Parts: sequence; C-alpha cells; structure tokens
Amino acid sequence: MPTPQHASHTKQQASPAPSAFMRRIGFVSLAAVMALGLAACAAPESVPPSPNPAAAEATPEPAEPKAGEAAISAAHVCGQVTTLSTMEGNAVQGVALGVITPAEYAETIDDVKDGFHHVLVDDSDVGKAVTAASNYLKSAERTAAGESYNPKTGEWTNLRSAIAQACRAAGSDLTGLSLFGG
Repeated sequence: MPTPQHASHTKQQASPAPSAFMRRIGFVSLAAVMALGLAACAAPESVPPSPNPAAAEATPEPAEPKAGEAAISAAHVCGQVTTLSTMEGNAVQGVALGVITPAEYAETIDDVKDGFHHVLVDDSDVGKAVTAASNYLKSAERTAAGESYNPKTGEWTNLRSAIAQACRAAGSDLTGLSLFGG
C-alpha cells in the first residue's frame, strides 16, 4: 500500500497542470476544426448530368489554377474564421473561469489577431467582411490588460457578425467548439 505522500505524488503526475491540459485540448480542437474546414473545402460540388451528351462534350473544363495558386471559396474563408473564432471564444471563456492565465489569454488573443491578418480572401462579400475585420485589428490599440484588441467591444462584435452574415449568405455558417460550459 503506497504511503499517502506517494499516492499524492502519483496523483499529481496523472493529471496535467491546467495550462498543459488547455494546450492539449486547444491543439486537438484546432486540429478538428481545421480538418472539418478543409474537408468542406475539398468536397466536390454535385453537378447534374447533362441531358444532351453532345452539350456536355462542348462545355470547356474550367482552367486549372497555376502552380502556387488555389481557388478560394467562401467555405474555405469561413472555415479559417471559424478556427479563429473558436480560439477567441475559448480564450474569453477560459480566462473568465480561471482555467487559463491572463498571460495565456493575451497570447491567444494576439494569435487570433495575427491569424486574421493571414486569412486568405477573395473579393466576395465574405472576403470584404474579413478584410474589414483585419483592418480594424491593425488599428486596434493594446488594452490596459495587455490584449492586442478587446474581443468584447461592440465594434469588434459587429465586425464578427458581418462576417457571420456574409458566410451564411454564401452557404457556409461559422461554428465554434466550446471547451467550457457547453
């Protein structure tokens, strides 16, 4: 029978520290969201068969993207924003519940801001909404709490709502995986 001191030591090793746990859960969540987003982007569109075989032969194939280029779809852009929204929402919830430290929170918010600057966009309504959000974040000043922007401000919330509406109109909803509270 282990001594109480030994059992306590074993218990500490069996359950990781909250920050390590959060990193693992965050990584798994991010990987799952990205996999779902990429799967949605890669899903072939269904094309109804042509009633006239001659007409099908006369239709030219769409041009293939050149090396280094890829067609950007609304689903792809919305998938990227879904990942960033998931990160942001879990950071806000995690710090409020004391599961992550204020430093981890600020670091995640910085990552979200950087992520918005690297979302691949086109000139669609979705792309325009994401560009407006990215431009807002470029001009946002660091808060007194150390955040690179405040994710709870009305202006930022309105910009995120505009992205969600553009995604919905394009047939691709934004979703998020919540680690805390459902």
